[in-house]
Amino acid sequence: MATETQQQIKILDDQQVQQLLDHPKCLDLAGQLGYVPFKVVHCKIRGGPGVCTPFLKTSFMLDNQAEYWEKRLDQYQEYLDNAHTLKGLYDLYLVTERAYRPYVIAYLHQEYRYDPEQFDRGGWWEFLIDLWEDGEAIHGQKEHHFAYLFNLLPTTKAITRELPKGKFTIYRGGHPDGDSWTLSRDKAQWFANMRCRDKQYGGKVAEKIITKEEALFYTNGRNEQEVLLKTILNKHTW
Repeated sequence: MATETQQQIKILDDQQVQQLLDHPKCLDLAGQLGYVPFKVVHCKIRGGPGVCTPFLKTSFMLDNQAEYWEKRLDQYQEYLDNAHTLKGLYDLYLVTERAYRPYVIAYLHQEYRYDPEQFDRGGWWEFLIDLWEDGEAIHGQKEHHFAYLFNLLPTTKAITRELPKGKFTIYRGGHPDGDSWTLSRDKAQWFANMRCRDKQYGGKVAEKIITKEEALFYTNGRNEQEVLLKTILNKHTW
């Protein structure tokens, strides 16, 4: 019997993508998540379309792809059914594709699938910070979903404890209106040079003086000495 590495890898075509999306279990899960829009992304490098859902992101298939898809959907349903505890939310977040994570966690609260009031507040904020750190390209709707989650429970002193006392300087590479800053000017300069796509602010570093009372939390989980400002709380629109 061929192992997975020995199976022939095939680029998905449009019909195969649609078959994955039209699977009854996929449609049922979509309904449970508010019919979150799935994406069909045309992958120029691999020469074909790909599918991006909360349950799977791929642009290729193996010989047993249909069987794998079935198991993946069943697995996701199991985690979704148990997402009423903090551990359950952690497990669900780990099997959800990164682009959908803040939406899924926020939507489930909207649907009364869990009650953060019953969680340990410190554990809840640890979960949210992990969720934030794992995010990529957090802007637009993702910011709104995070703002919704950040507004659910009061913060704890522990999440800003490592910040300096009194007034201190924070930095941001690129556009100065964002909520995510850093204690490191070098890190801000890196973002300004490598990540900023705004021609007006590319290569530029903004700085401001704040106190820890203006910070929502501090984290160095990505070695970025990140300070997230409470201004993000105002982006809650849900």
